[in-house]
Amino acid sequence: LEKLKGYDYGWVFAEPVNTDEVQDYLEVIKRPMDYSTIALRLELAAYGSESEQSSINGVDANMDPMEVILLNVLCDVDQVHQNCFIYNLKDSAFYRAGVVQHKKWNSYFEKYIKERLLGSMSVQSGFNKFRLNCEQALAALKNGQRFIKPKQGNGVNCRQYAVFDPDTKRIIKQYTSKASARLAALALHSAGYQCEWDLTEQNAKSRVDVARDPKKLLFGYQWIPTDDLKSGKFKMKEADPYVRNSELKSPTNATNVLILKEDTVSGAEIRGFESEESAYQDWLQERTSSVAAPDDNAEDINISAFVKSYLDGQASINGIIWKRVLPRQSPVPELAPSL
Repeated sequence: LEKLKGYDYGWVFAEPVNTDEVQDYLEVIKRPMDYSTIALRLELAAYGSESEQSSINGVDANMDPMEVILLNVLCDVDQVHQNCFIYNLKDSAFYRAGVVQHKKWNSYFEKYIKERLLGSMSVQSGFNKFRLNCEQALAALKNGQRFIKPKQGNGVNCRQYAVFDPDTKRIIKQYTSKASARLAALALHSAGYQCEWDLTEQNAKSRVDVARDPKKLLFGYQWIPTDDLKSGKFKMKEADPYVRNSELKSPTNATNVLILKEDTVSGAEIRGFESEESAYQDWLQERTSSVAAPDDNAEDINISAFVKSYLDGQASINGIIWKRVLPRQSPVPELAPSL
């Protein structure tokens, strides 16, 4: 649990979800779970055969006490990520944080735990059954994601709004109405997030309205009514496979690329860069616009820290990494053999 907390985005799942802030969470998630709650239940010996988890996880009456505890804990760690996938929109920032954490958990399970379960068929069977149930629950969601239920009422102010990333084509966040989207935009501006406009109470509504245009973004995103997004009634940004820093003398192309920005969740290459500086500037923009990025100290966001943690390390933001690549060389013509 401590390793998961210390890994990328572990802080997202370290404590219970604040249901005062996420007011519909308990309407969607029936078994809230987080790493700290699991640790506390272990300390309180709350994972016995008489616990609620035992009845949910189908604990076998023939299991010994340690097998019961083990099965319940394994299922609850998976439950943390399952809740994330059910509540958050697929490819949103927090959904992707869950993917990164679940991959890390699976890697740790395969390396350190799975082999130790060979002597307990009951635990193996129970855990496999739990995971199958989770997969079926996710498959039952329409298109693999949950759209917010329509709010009662008439008029444009009751339309749900989605925050859409025009570069990665992902839904970042959803709001139940235009009014809540406007308040969220003002809150982001007040919190210091980088914005293209000086938002005020007077102009926030109009800025949200025009932010559906890919040329008039708000915090780097399009803000689109959810029904228009689902039906495809909106303009898409024209994407370039590679971009260059404004200071570069020549356009970036596949031959000059030294650093790649890659989505580890989908495996897609997003952009290429010719220098550490241009990749660093892109990282700053990605970090600023990410709702799941942790709060760093000033010394942690300079170019040296970026190079150390990202280019030469394994850090990521929402599953996105920046990595060094060898320059792509043009084919060398074969020389005629000398006589």
